[in-house]
This record gives sequence, C-alpha cells and structure tokens, in this order.
Amino acid sequence: MVLDAPDRIGDAVVGAHFDPATDAGWIDEGQHPETDCGYFSGGPLPAGVQMMVADGRIQRFELYDPDLPLAGPFGLRPGISQDAALAAMPASTASTPHEYGDANDVYLTWRDPQRGIGVRAEVVGETVESVFWGGADAIQLVESCS
Repeated sequence: MVLDAPDRIGDAVVGAHFDPATDAGWIDEGQHPETDCGYFSGGPLPAGVQMMVADGRIQRFELYDPDLPLAGPFGLRPGISQDAALAAMPASTASTPHEYGDANDVYLTWRDPQRGIGVRAEVVGETVESVFWGGADAIQLVESCS
C-alpha cells in the first residue's frame, strides 16, 4: 500500500482539529511530558503508521518498520537505499546532515512552501530508516515533539 498524499491519510488531514475522545478507534501511543504533543495510531491509519498531534491538530505521519508492505509519499519506505530515495523524490529535495548521526547520515527533505507541507526521509548508513510527511515544520522535528 502506498500512502502517496503528502498531507493526509484518508480523513486524517494535516492541520485538522483532532480529538481522540470523539474519534473512535484511536490508540494513544504517548504524550510528550512538557508539551501538548503526542502520538496516535489506529483509526484510519494502517498498522505501523503513527500520527503526531500537537495543540489539538494533526501535524505529521511517520513510518518506521521496513518489514511492513507500506510506503509513504514518492514510494518512500524504510529499508530502501539513499540512492533509491533520491531517485524517487523531486529534484528540489535537499540533503542536510543528520542531527545525531554519523558523518554520512542525512535527512532528505522536500518541502512545498505554498502548501506548507513536506516529506522527509531519515537516512542512516545509506538506508532510509524512517519517513515523515505532513506539516513542513513538523517533519523537521528531530526529537519527536520537540
């Protein structure tokens, strides 16, 4: 399954108000102890995808498991090579050093400034480790909610 929209999964849309108490089927995966930010799974999300919610609004989606038959926008999925990710992403994709990684670890980031959305592949050891998509600012948070 390819989750190809960079701003949504089904009815879960980046920027939309989110209240897990009124939306059935959501699983609280944990809240940041110092901010109004947390993670949810379930609902319309495929198994293995998490959603970041901050200040009551959907911020981004995350995919980590290379064993799942899922891919995010541009066909990005954990486990593919950095070269494959670069080939799949738009030419305007930027490569920046990984915040905590080794010298060759990078983030590949595509942003659509007009729509305020983006897609980021976290590359460790020349392999995509995780994929984030949603709000252009939210995809750049390197420590989850902060």
